[in-house]
Amino acid sequence: MRDGLSQRTNCWRSTGRAVSVTEDSLTQCISEIRRALGDAGRDLVRTVPRRGYMIVLSDRPPMAPPPVVASRPNTTLHWHPRVAVPVALIAAILMLFGFWTVAKDAGSPSAVLPTPVIVSRGPTVAVLPFENQTGDAGHDALAEGLTQGMISALGRFAELRVLARGVTKGYGGRTPSTIDLGQTLGVAYVVDGTLRRDGEASRADIRLSDARTGVQVWSKTFEAKLATASLLATEDEISGTASAMIGSYWGAIGISEFKRIQSKSSSELTPYECIVQGVIGNLHGHYSPRAGRKGPGVPRAFDAQ
Repeated sequence: MRDGLSQRTNCWRSTGRAVSVTEDSLTQCISEIRRALGDAGRDLVRTVPRRGYMIVLSDRPPMAPPPVVASRPNTTLHWHPRVAVPVALIAAILMLFGFWTVAKDAGSPSAVLPTPVIVSRGPTVAVLPFENQTGDAGHDALAEGLTQGMISALGRFAELRVLARGVTKGYGGRTPSTIDLGQTLGVAYVVDGTLRRDGEASRADIRLSDARTGVQVWSKTFEAKLATASLLATEDEISGTASAMIGSYWGAIGISEFKRIQSKSSSELTPYECIVQGVIGNLHGHYSPRAGRKGPGVPRAFDAQ
């Protein structure tokens, strides 16, 4: 009989530094190999107490290969038993270690992908359908155009989330309280407007209200020039100007948010609130009690801009 002794320490080293193998795992792998070889091959792998494992190969000469027919040359590769058995055992050991390592890593906490950080955006805004109070049905198209123009113009501010036209379309002509409307739609601010006639002129009143408190925080009256060559030009001019005065960081929403966050600690500010704090409090010179505070969260409010 010929034997080759493989110590446990050599088995552990052969796995590499990146894999951690316990003695129980090695014992389990040897058991799997013996089970795979069956009853006839159980004696091929023997355990040497306190030393390791030994592969036992027989000294019997291999059987003579069958004669080769001259007319049909045999190109099949024949493995010598003394070579085939060790190769098969090594391959089985590597496969078992590989499967065990993958299963171990999949169950470890380090294999779990980290939860992506959700970056907070600005407040959500709802634009209600503008009301035509002029008594002239010819102004309905202007009211509809201003509603859609305000939604589109406010939607260009990436920091704001503006509800689509179909969500608020059913609130035309209805007058629920601003707080109830905010809770129903899940918004922080509500924009509404009316068209009214002033003598021969038409005017558009646009308002912004805080849906959390029901307080109107901004309003502006625009002259609607219906005599212009293009009604779209009037709609674009009014909605573009009003949206800039409402949606920008230094606009009505930004100033309202700046006032609201003064009661919050610096560590509680969202990224949007940090930018508002920096833009309004620094660039426009508004007094901020937070400017005099000290703490780890203070610098990021100004660095966010």
